Amino acid sequence: MTEFRTCPACGYGHGFHVAFRDTADGPRILLICPSCGHSYDPGWSVTPANDPPQPGPVFTQREDTPQ
Repeated sequence: MTEFRTCPACGYGHGFHVAFRDTADGPRILLICPSCGHSYDPGWSVTPANDPPQPGPVFTQREDTPQ
């Protein structure tokens, strides 16, 4: 796969948000443009864990921001 980080609909070029959709074949990963909201299904799926997702840490600062 070539790099896919620019939205074909609006030209936003800084990547995508992700969402998960339940399907009969299991969860699918969707990409959503944070600028215009168009969604894309790249055909990626995930194997669900036996347990439901648990909350993790809250990140209050971007990791690439200098301290």
